[in-house]
Amino acid sequence: MVSSGPHAGRHGAEVPPEVVEAAKRAMATRDSSAELMELVRDSVDDGATGDVRTLVYSGAGTTMTVLLSAAAGSDRGRAEVTADPRAGDLVVQTRARPAAAAEVAPGRWLVADVPRGPVSLLLTTATVRRRTSWSTW
Repeated sequence: MVSSGPHAGRHGAEVPPEVVEAAKRAMATRDSSAELMELVRDSVDDGATGDVRTLVYSGAGTTMTVLLSAAAGSDRGRAEVTADPRAGDLVVQTRARPAAAAEVAPGRWLVADVPRGPVSLLLTTATVRRRTSWSTW
């Protein structure tokens, strides 16, 4: 049987409801007004090993560096984020909920409780909003 309903796939097959819901959730967190910053370096790709993973995002005149470290015996981690421009608010968007980012100095934030999984950072300054591409931490 071929479906032609609102959730029919390209070849007429019904798209599973969980895929439709995941797509709706992804679109709900999309911020079309934010300029996108792409992941340009991941220390894992460089073959680095150790306790700290480094991610670098760049775009729209901004560079953002994230230092990730795992909490011992936990599925959660800690992140230190630095960005230029050095003024603004940082929100860490996760699959479940935003994680709190505490600004400890201009352009430097700490995130104490980061769950593993897809993460996107949203930096809001006085004049612009920048969002990183989704990365798995």
